[in-house]
Amino acid sequence: NGEGNGNYRAPEEFAARNLDEQIDTFSFCNNIYTLVTGLWNFYDTEDDEVAQDKLIDGDLAFVDPRWKDRSYEEGKLVELL
Repeated sequence: NGEGNGNYRAPEEFAARNLDEQIDTFSFCNNIYTLVTGLWNFYDTEDDEVAQDKLIDGDLAFVDPRWKDRSYEEGKLVELL
């Protein structure tokens, strides 16, 4: 917990809270996001601190709703996000 680099970390990792499987799910979905969109989550910034602040504030990466209609597989992956 606490300080660290990377914008793939779950919001719980930045707080003094107990960790559980939710952080694994969050990280997994960030990887799915990158696979589906070809973009980093919070692609509008390269600053990890800015991305971490967005996570702490409850912001989520943008997922264009058109991804749901591209194929069955991509639609199901977007549902995970």
